[in-house]
Amino acid sequence: MTQPSCYLLEFSVGSGGARKGDIYAAGTLADVRRAFEEADRLDPYLLLWYGACLRLWVARHGTVTGGVDLRPYVRCTDPAYDATVRRLLLDPDGTNGDLLDDLDGALSEHGWDMLAALPLLDRVLALRDRGGPAAEAEERLAVAAAETGDLPLPAGGRPVAGLWLDWAALGRRAPALEVPLLTEGPVSVALARGVPRDPDSYLCAGVAGELVAGANHLE
Repeated sequence: MTQPSCYLLEFSVGSGGARKGDIYAAGTLADVRRAFEEADRLDPYLLLWYGACLRLWVARHGTVTGGVDLRPYVRCTDPAYDATVRRLLLDPDGTNGDLLDDLDGALSEHGWDMLAALPLLDRVLALRDRGGPAAEAEERLAVAAAETGDLPLPAGGRPVAGLWLDWAALGRRAPALEVPLLTEGPVSVALARGVPRDPDSYLCAGVAGELVAGANHLE
């Protein structure tokens, strides 16, 4: 029997201190968005600190032929921090580990609230980009203040409300599916050879052999 084609939006974290294994299956991008937003949200801690798998897989007749990394489509409700969110998610210069280690005291003091910490993270990254003794001194003061008091607020005075996916931009990139499309019921899926494996993906780990249209909570 021919399997229907579908999109699989996966938001997962592998074994460890935080665990999550959610896959949302649908035959259209609008339906996979609806399934995701009805049941889930973009958890800033899992994304910005833990490095969760956030990917849109493309399954054609039961075979996952590829996918789209959704991290570049993550936006902040305060656009002033979009660039910082992108740097934290993608880690283009490989310095996230050092940055988070250096801010461990401030972040743990505030319960690892990564949204509340965005102004501090943004400030520290800007100071490190500037470099020099004066910038290093400013960073020490900023971190010390955060460790013993409140985290700085954005320029507008209001905390950052959350993260969201730019579905319009994603829609211009998402590969087309082949009919028939998944509308309801189960679908069996398997990864094709050559599809990049993500260590945090339940799909890559082979846990998700059969899924159903809508939400699949595999953890």
